[in-house]
Amino acid sequence: EQAVVVDALLEGRDVLAVMATGSGKSACYQIPPLVLGGMTLVISPLVALMRDQVDALNVRGIRATYLASALTLRQIGKRLDEAADGMYRLLYVSPERLQSKLFRARAPGLEVTLIAVDEAHCVSVWGHDFRPSYRLIADCYELMGRPAVVATTGTATPRVQADIVSGLLLKDPVHVIGRFGRPNVFLRVAHEADKVAELRRVLQDNAGSGIVYAGTRIGVMALQKALKQQGHAAVAYHAGLSAAQRAAAYRKWMRQKARVVVATNAFGMGIDKPDVRFVVHMDPPYSLEAYYQEAGRAGRDGKPAVAVLITGAADEPMQDQVVDRRYPTPYEVAAVFGAVCTGAQVAIGSMPEFPVPVDLAALAKETGLSPAAVERIVNLVAEEGTWTVLPGHMGSGMIRMRQSAQTIRHFSRGLKNDERYQFVVALLRAIQADAYRDWMPVDLSTLASQLSLTQTQLLTELAFLEAREILSWRSIAGDLRLRFKRPRTDHLAIDQAAIWRNRRCAIEQLHHVRRYVMATRCRGQLLLKYFGERDAVACDHCDLCIRGAEVTAADQPQLLRLLSLVKNQEPYDQCGLSRADQERLLNFLISEEYVYVRSGRPYRLTVKGEMWLTQSPPRTD
Repeated sequence: EQAVVVDALLEGRDVLAVMATGSGKSACYQIPPLVLGGMTLVISPLVALMRDQVDALNVRGIRATYLASALTLRQIGKRLDEAADGMYRLLYVSPERLQSKLFRARAPGLEVTLIAVDEAHCVSVWGHDFRPSYRLIADCYELMGRPAVVATTGTATPRVQADIVSGLLLKDPVHVIGRFGRPNVFLRVAHEADKVAELRRVLQDNAGSGIVYAGTRIGVMALQKALKQQGHAAVAYHAGLSAAQRAAAYRKWMRQKARVVVATNAFGMGIDKPDVRFVVHMDPPYSLEAYYQEAGRAGRDGKPAVAVLITGAADEPMQDQVVDRRYPTPYEVAAVFGAVCTGAQVAIGSMPEFPVPVDLAALAKETGLSPAAVERIVNLVAEEGTWTVLPGHMGSGMIRMRQSAQTIRHFSRGLKNDERYQFVVALLRAIQADAYRDWMPVDLSTLASQLSLTQTQLLTELAFLEAREILSWRSIAGDLRLRFKRPRTDHLAIDQAAIWRNRRCAIEQLHHVRRYVMATRCRGQLLLKYFGERDAVACDHCDLCIRGAEVTAADQPQLLRLLSLVKNQEPYDQCGLSRADQERLLNFLISEEYVYVRSGRPYRLTVKGEMWLTQSPPRTD
């Protein structure tokens, strides 16, 4: 696979390379500049991943560097100058960096012979990690003379592959689609009420190091604490920890000083540890792509490993709540937008001059949504360009000087009150120059302390100056501040079709995860068919293959009776089966796509196809 990709790139062809985790995708775009000369521009979504690859290349004597927001403009400019002088064979950038004025100005001077788009599934809303900035990547091609482009990813269904080709404007690309089977990784789903007890059994049954994924940061910390209490060397990793804490946890795990890393999905991309013996998911993921990538970090050395997904009765409702929060309806978006505008007294056709404070809890109460859902909607509206989200501030006010410093000094000399004169002089020294151009956040207690006043005295003096149009002052109280970028309109200008499409995509991906969890036949075969391998056969190395078929021809009368009840939405206990047999047969119907779950509610089922228990089902979906 690697040879096919490299040969096509050396011929100047565009390439779509879908190759499983651990198959050496990065070598495909690292080799061509060594042969062709020039430089490969690598577009990667994570700074940590860029840094790791750059360090590894430099150790091997291949000059490489990266651009990141942690660097100063001078440092970025210097690295771009060095790249233009031919000092590097690979330059790593984020997709957002491509849109910066500095990069676009310097891009024509770079001798780029290949553009590599890593984690290319991010261009597709049907992928598991959609990033809108990926849709803008193709805009930069012509700046560098439109070199060959290679799009690489570890997982992509046929639908996502088509999105990658169209979204990245690949020209007649060579498709290199690897096989996804991992015969050394044993797949298992455990249905357990006590998930921690099951995790303990997995650790007892499998030697070596592993990864335990949890759905939330709180869950990560609780699991790490529980494992340490049980005597396991475990570290925690999630985005809420500082960069130093995450780096320390990663080093301990890589150096075998910690057996287990408990993490959210923030951990894993670019991890180069071949001897991971187990990957455990304590909560079901939200797409099979994400699950396959995360589970695929087990056994990259080719030796036996296990991937275990532990699920419980509370998982489905929790997943539905998260999907509702992440993918609101257009009606919910409009409700939050209206509540923000009403609360800030923003009339139709007007645009507030100063940032509007947002109290997420108050908005949630008013709209009937959760604070997390409200925050997601606020950010969604920001993506559409209606406003910019500013972070919450420790201060309690915003100030803007309405006159120049010289005018204010002249005004102060005419004041008869000497204390007020001294206040104005001190204020001019305390206020930064930015306040003369825009609204600036200030902390009342700090400013009062600097001016030797109480907060009440400070507010009185600010009100005096505001009345004389020397400055403007606004108190703020909220979790976020919103700076409007355009006047309020009667109807929110937002792509409703895209909102519905994204929501439908998330629900569909969740449905496939539930099919995997509730499968009664080979899990490996189900995964491979999902990724487009229609000729996939039973894997013989998953829990279901070992257990054997649970549904036989003898079950046909009960299956047909159960399907009839489903069609008529009648109680399932009328089929005369035990609860265990009901669940067994319902799971079979769901896994075979005769029925599917509606609204995520258990056993609210709708018929998707006709029921035929024959060797080759002639049903139509």
